[in-house]
Amino acid sequence: AKRKIAINLLKMGLSVEKVAQGAELTIKEVEELKKEVN
Repeated sequence: AKRKIAINLLKMGLSVEKVAQGAELTIKEVEELKKEVN
């Protein structure tokens, strides 16, 4: 569920740091997700 939230936040254009905070993930996890999304 956190990954889905993070993907949605990334699609909205939030920064990696903000997405990590909002989805309660690490910055490293968000960066990995960002690679998958793009």
